[in-house]
Amino acid sequence: MNLDLSSQLARYGSQLREDREQLELEDVIWRGDRPTVGPRGRSGPGGPWARPWVIGAVAFLAVVLGGSIQILLSDRGGSPEDTVPPADLGVFEPMRGRVVYVVDGALYAIDPADPRIGFTMEVPPAADGDIGADAGEAVPVGWSHDGTLLALEDEFNGESYLMNSSGGVMRVPWETIEVPRGCCMFAGPNWLSPDGTSAVSAAEFELRILDLLSLVAGPSIELADSELRDVQGGQPYMATWSPDGSQVAFVVDRVDGELLVPIIQLWDIENGIIRHLVADGFGHIRNMAWSPDGLELLVIAGDYQFPTVLPLSNPLATPVETDIYLVPIEGSGTRSISNGYFVAAAWSPDGSQIAGVEYGSGYHEVSVMNADGSDERRITDVQPGPSGAFTGVSWHPVR
Repeated sequence: MNLDLSSQLARYGSQLREDREQLELEDVIWRGDRPTVGPRGRSGPGGPWARPWVIGAVAFLAVVLGGSIQILLSDRGGSPEDTVPPADLGVFEPMRGRVVYVVDGALYAIDPADPRIGFTMEVPPAADGDIGADAGEAVPVGWSHDGTLLALEDEFNGESYLMNSSGGVMRVPWETIEVPRGCCMFAGPNWLSPDGTSAVSAAEFELRILDLLSLVAGPSIELADSELRDVQGGQPYMATWSPDGSQVAFVVDRVDGELLVPIIQLWDIENGIIRHLVADGFGHIRNMAWSPDGLELLVIAGDYQFPTVLPLSNPLATPVETDIYLVPIEGSGTRSISNGYFVAAAWSPDGSQIAGVEYGSGYHEVSVMNADGSDERRITDVQPGPSGAFTGVSWHPVR
């Protein structure tokens, strides 16, 4: 089915209810079963950038397959405050409200309340090739807010993937907006927008958004600080969305003598303003995750500091002691809630708990704690696969 993207977006974006019966869903191609169409809703005015949460938005996720563009159509509505789950979570139904991680190419989902109860499924290959080919393996970094799209990232080569509720997988074509990806060790935070329509990346002194509806560049902003341009490796990195999709938190390095000091900044997408969230205080930052209410940013950081001339090998490829910090989005009061060898973490859907991955000397494990760091307990002890990869964790957002 050859579709002109601009005409289809114009047609279906404004007349979803009237034209929905005419959609030829049997012609939609994404490896896996046909996509499930969820509850209907009205599309919001102004497109996906006028308001981050578009009620009843039509998400056209383009898949580059054999030189042609195929379209996945999914009508997913709602907002972060909605309590009604999607009509069908598909292959993700057994993961509802559970902690999810990957080992040896398999997705594991565990109920923290009873870790003996688990679910396992193989991660299918992407539409354009195997996930993790000639490298490590893809690990989960986050979900769309309705729990129907899972963001995965190969922590060795930087390739990003989306898995939908039918079990289909696509590679995110960062090259269409000229974003270099790849290398080295450990997946970053969730790059998928809450409504599942966009992806964000920080590279080449710019924050860039890939509009997955049309596979064209969305908003971007350039960092003009000349001090940053003079530093090898001092580019922005680790970009991740706020729960309402209105802001992006990211990290950029400041020169302090012969060392780099990471600074957390916030980009307000609508007005283009960038402001400091944390000016100093961390040696290095390993991962970040927004709280579901958008009031705090979980930051995994340690004392090690990178020199301005970066080492040839990644010193963080071996266990390094880190803390889990909670950083208020407004005001002050950054605090450490746990110490260990954490490399990734995720919030529970209600924000009351945190799941963290520890990569210690000779062990990998997932632990769960209350949001204040109390009652920390291990829920699984995992032997990593041949690649040694095991640094991603996510918590399915639908209870």
